[in-house]
Amino acid sequence: MTSYATASSSSRSTRPDDFRARRRSWLRSAARSRGLRWIGYTVALAGAAYLGLRFAGGLDPLVTRFGAAAIVLLLPLQTLLALSPIPSQIAAIPIVLFFGFWAGAALIWLGWFATAALQFLLLRRAAIDLDFTSARARLPRRLRNLPAGHPAFLVLVRWIPGGSHLVNGAAAAYGVSLQRHLAFAALSILPRAVFFATVVSGLRLL
Repeated sequence: MTSYATASSSSRSTRPDDFRARRRSWLRSAARSRGLRWIGYTVALAGAAYLGLRFAGGLDPLVTRFGAAAIVLLLPLQTLLALSPIPSQIAAIPIVLFFGFWAGAALIWLGWFATAALQFLLLRRAAIDLDFTSARARLPRRLRNLPAGHPAFLVLVRWIPGGSHLVNGAAAAYGVSLQRHLAFAALSILPRAVFFATVVSGLRLL
């Protein structure tokens, strides 16, 4: 009886130690992760671009001065902002207003599609660095079996607020192929771009 109690107490005491060891290992991996580092760089750059735009009075002066050539800055800016929590509509609205409905919808589709590709690649690198495959086995069953590669998940979840980040991250972490991810991203982003261009074009007519 005493032996069983001693073994049980020893088992309980080692659990916090195991947790702390795993946490230290994860933090070391996170600190060394190139994927997380580049994600941090893109978010910081997006924040700096946003603050710079506010200081400069927005994008209208840029579009007025450079005309169609402003797309060289507007499209990468839209992609960069979409990689961060900052709304990419800041750049998407001027694109539609200047280039019109069809060209504007095509251009913002391209910007959001580029975001889906870049965010996927960065998060795939981070997932490899952090050994997410091993960590996944310890997740609750619902998260462990998340259907990240299912067409309904890849298409429909992207339509909810913040869903693009969730889809890109889940697809990257759960091993969805890049080709499959991009195919469904292209399909899912298309109606969003058309709807957004419709709203912006309609508001311009008011």
